[in-house]
Amino acid sequence: MVVHRVVLRQFRSYEQATLDLEPGLVLLTGPNGIGKTNLLEAIHFAATGRSPRTARDADLIRHGAPLAYVRVEWSDPVAGRRQVEMAVHRQQGKALRLDGRKRHRLADLHGALPVVYFAPESLALVKAGPGTRRAFLDDLLLQVEPGYGQLLQDYQRALVQRNQLLREIRAGRASPALLAIWDEPLYRHGQEVRQRRRRLLDELAPRAAAAARRVEAGGALGPGELQLAYRTGDPPLAGAPVEAASPADLEAFHPDEVARGVTLWGPQRDDFSLCLDGQDARAFASQGQQRALALALTLAEVDLIRARLGRWPVLLLDDVLSELDARRRRHLLQAVAPLPQVILTATDEPEWPEGVAARVIRLPLEEVHP
Repeated sequence: MVVHRVVLRQFRSYEQATLDLEPGLVLLTGPNGIGKTNLLEAIHFAATGRSPRTARDADLIRHGAPLAYVRVEWSDPVAGRRQVEMAVHRQQGKALRLDGRKRHRLADLHGALPVVYFAPESLALVKAGPGTRRAFLDDLLLQVEPGYGQLLQDYQRALVQRNQLLREIRAGRASPALLAIWDEPLYRHGQEVRQRRRRLLDELAPRAAAAARRVEAGGALGPGELQLAYRTGDPPLAGAPVEAASPADLEAFHPDEVARGVTLWGPQRDDFSLCLDGQDARAFASQGQQRALALALTLAEVDLIRARLGRWPVLLLDDVLSELDARRRRHLLQAVAPLPQVILTATDEPEWPEGVAARVIRLPLEEVHP
């Protein structure tokens, strides 16, 4: 995949602007606050329907404007030239056009323009709680598995309804017998979510291990061997995992669930571990090693998308080089240079490793008015 043009109107700091891009390594450079990150965010928003930086769509709209608009034009190795248009209104929400046709579901975007985004805050993949890693798996599955979005939505809808019912039962406004209605669909959808996440992690693990070696994630404690393992967050059920149970067996949890007002089992409690040279990376890896591991997951994500979809994603790297030492910076640039397109940002142009060249675009962009 290669993005050729990005058109912005009233998006973040931009009133109107156009960015023309080429294949290969592209560096957007300029002082802090000039709008480099906003450009990468706009590409991600158009490709996925959401921002990697905020959950509030209204944050994307320039101050004082009623809506923000992004158009991204790209070439697909199979389908040829394509374009997506995304608008977000303060009052009416999102509107989408794909190849000139109005679409009503964001799911229509999934896999059309695969992108992978990495920024300094991506370090949370290693350091933060389980929710960040679950979201990483889910976001990747949305891009590579048709129908996963609907499955996840079905599960989350059942979970919300069941948790609401638990609170109603606790308050004495509903009968505990009603829980059986939600146990079966929650269990069925939850098992499918878990199976897909597990399969994905099994595919991701060897790729992440290879990437960790390439960016030299090791240190004083070892050579940098990375292992990923899926972890369920269910309490034990008669000494056996919930996955081996039946929906009827889950009635054993009902008293505790009513007392707490929340579902105690299911994939919303899961996580995956990162072990570096046999040690928990969250507890024992240095800041530099954790950053290298987050990068390794990103590079593994790129390779998995290529394997699943038969097309390389566009890699978006926001202010990553300043966070790496010279050795890891060199390894990263050498690793990503062969990709069809990598768009990265930096305040200054780095020293490029031998054999690596980039097109440099200096910001601010000249604003384009109709």
